[in-house]
Amino acid sequence: MLTPMMVTWAVVTVVLAGLSIYRSILVMHEDDQIFLDSAEAAFAAEYAERLRKILHVETYLKVFTAASGTLFLVAAAMWFYRGLYG
Repeated sequence: MLTPMMVTWAVVTVVLAGLSIYRSILVMHEDDQIFLDSAEAAFAAEYAERLRKILHVETYLKVFTAASGTLFLVAAAMWFYRGLYG
């Protein structure tokens, strides 16, 4: 039972790492403030789209972080229990 749990944890953690890398790539092109005039209105739409992507990825990041942490704690508890009583 412990092996499938660890494989599941590893898969979730790899997806979490991929999401973290993707988010860092998106944020790398992000500025704290942008100043646009009417001629640069197209950039505002691009900025809003990038911000929407970042927020979408952050939602998945929170879910996969919680899942990875929970799976790790459950696997550690199973390993500990197995060591004591197995």
